[in-house]
Amino acid sequence: MASLTLSYGLVSPQSPDKRNAHILPISRILHPALTDEYYLTTSRDGSVVLHPCAKGEGAASASASTLESSPTRFQVHSDWVSDIVEINLHSYVSVSHDFSVVHIALHRDPQTLVWHARTQIIGSHRDYIKCISYFPRLDMLVTGGLDCAINLWSVSYPLGPSAAPEFRHYHSFDTEGASIYTLAVLRGSGGGSDAFDLVAGDCNGDLAFYSAANKRPVKRIQNAHETNIKTMRLVDGESRLVSTCSNGVVHVWSLAGATGGIARLKSWKWGCSIWCIDGDSSGALLVGDSLGNINRFDISDLDNIRAELVFNSKQYCQQYATGTGT
Repeated sequence: MASLTLSYGLVSPQSPDKRNAHILPISRILHPALTDEYYLTTSRDGSVVLHPCAKGEGAASASASTLESSPTRFQVHSDWVSDIVEINLHSYVSVSHDFSVVHIALHRDPQTLVWHARTQIIGSHRDYIKCISYFPRLDMLVTGGLDCAINLWSVSYPLGPSAAPEFRHYHSFDTEGASIYTLAVLRGSGGGSDAFDLVAGDCNGDLAFYSAANKRPVKRIQNAHETNIKTMRLVDGESRLVSTCSNGVVHVWSLAGATGGIARLKSWKWGCSIWCIDGDSSGALLVGDSLGNINRFDISDLDNIRAELVFNSKQYCQQYATGTGT
């Protein structure tokens, strides 16, 4: 054989400079609400990486400062980590394409300052799990996947809120044969017979509304989108829902106080598929799309929707290639 061709290669995670880094693209970034000591990233390589946040000056020693600022990698799953949520201080639950739901408890050795993770598989699906959300009001997790299942998991603390939680499968919803790609949970809920606290977006473009508290379906809007729903975001005190699908269409819905009177307020088509939305106010939403761009959306006035480009992926790549970027 005269020559060899390398078709695909990965840097080994055991390489000294990559031991605490992801070796495949990052899938999620989580800034915990209950601590500012670190943030977490997840990846298609099945790992979760803890990145310490800068504490400023005044570290006891240079070595301690270096240790405190070094990321720590935990191999939690054997496949793509698709989503992760915070349920308590240093306590998280992740889901993956390896079909598993895993609880991650982080703790730091006070002597060595090294972060450690204790993991426990608490449940599973029969196919890729695409999303997870948490109901603080109900102490309940909800997971959705390509096995056409929405599963509810109860979270309890029989030994106290600072002790290890216990998990139990609580209920499964019928999705009418549709794969689930995204979930949104309402922290509050109306009191009527048509009240819901969970919204699911599926592969058929349907929006399904459920009451997790009462374990029953409430309403289904068929063909809310023309194709699979990619992401959803509750905004303005959960009075509105923003949903997007693979063809770039964006819908804004009025939830009418979490009752069955749901109405579509506005629709428009973005130039490509929208993959993620962050923010709680319709006047300031950060939107990431499939072209790698980040825009700031102001949809507070639906007759005058504004989008401001805050990160240009193509321009950044050109500057990086020529060495002119900062």
